[in-house]
Amino acid sequence: CPACRRSYCLKCKAKWHQTTSCEDNAMLNSGSKEDRKFLGLVSRKGMKKCPSCNFWVEKSEGCNAMRCRCGTTFCWRC
Repeated sequence: CPACRRSYCLKCKAKWHQTTSCEDNAMLNSGSKEDRKFLGLVSRKGMKKCPSCNFWVEKSEGCNAMRCRCGTTFCWRC
C-alpha cells in the first residue's frame, strides 16, 4: 500500500504471506494450536499440496515429476 507502506495479499487482503496459500495463512492466524503446529511441520519439511485433491505430499527423493495417491501427476518445482 503506498499510503501505509505495508505489504498485503491482493487476493485475501491479509498481511503478505509469500510462502503460504491464502487458505493456509487464514488457518495459521485463526486455527487451533494443532493446526498451527501442523502447518509449521509442513513448512519445515517443504511439503506441497496436490493441485487436484489438496493432499499434502512430501518429496523424499527422485525427480520432480510427482504422482499423488489420487493419480494426479504434477511438477514438484512448479
